[in-house]
Amino acid sequence: MDRMESFQVIQPRTLLSPYVKNYWFLRCGVSDVPQRIIPGGCISLVFHRLGRMFSEGNNDLQPSSFLCGQSCCCDALRRTGEVDMIHLTFRPSGAR
Repeated sequence: MDRMESFQVIQPRTLLSPYVKNYWFLRCGVSDVPQRIIPGGCISLVFHRLGRMFSEGNNDLQPSSFLCGQSCCCDALRRTGEVDMIHLTFRPSGAR
């Protein structure tokens, strides 16, 4: 059964815009193809509502929710099941 894949970026309301750059939502099915992640330079808050991602760089499953700091290297993530992910990207000084 094919699952529809969707990706949506939402801008924050005016009150949060000094702190939050955007929110994005990802829904997709199972896949063995790794997704290359390039550092974005901002702190993020991540929620995996279904399957989690396996980080090849850390050789570990990502937690179901976590705060992600600035990184300096690329990573490859593999899906462990269907993905329903919420990702909040803070502005450079917004997480403080």
